[in-house]
Amino acid sequence: MTRVSGLICALVLLATPSTAATDSQPDATIQAFTQRVNSYLELRQRVAKSVPPLELSADGHSIHLASHALARALRKARADAVAGDLFTPDVAAVFRVRIAEVLRREGLTAGALLQDLLDESPPAAAARPKVNGRFDWSRAAAMPGFIIAALPPLPDELQYRFVDEDLVLLDCDAGLIVDVLPHALLTE
Repeated sequence: MTRVSGLICALVLLATPSTAATDSQPDATIQAFTQRVNSYLELRQRVAKSVPPLELSADGHSIHLASHALARALRKARADAVAGDLFTPDVAAVFRVRIAEVLRREGLTAGALLQDLLDESPPAAAARPKVNGRFDWSRAAAMPGFIIAALPPLPDELQYRFVDEDLVLLDCDAGLIVDVLPHALLTE
């Protein structure tokens, strides 16, 4: 290889975006999402100190009261929370791509998965999920493991759930919707 052609190859390589540069963007986005989740957990820990603890009990009423107290306190602490606080536009884009890719690998369409979810948990005559709203457990179909594996891991206090085609970030103990990613299942 001549010196000139070597120089041209080097310039072409420098001008071409590297795979590492393009692949690092989703990683940085996921890292930022994880930091926002951790910030929520720190807030949750502070708030939880101000309400009766949620404890295992045979008394369903006391569990219900403690869950509602935690939800009320979190709602008050996050009064300005809106959809997209954790599922920012860049996170939403990465999540939608990951969901679409895992569905393709599993040989499923978004419509087929949505139908499976609806068969397991028929839609109630309820409004779409809202940030700081209570989670309607009657609409809580089990999350497919392959979807959970495609998304960033969550601490035990939080779960991903689909409500129709929307992805919800759920605080389990409070039964509170932390964030909503509308149209996470892009149906054909």
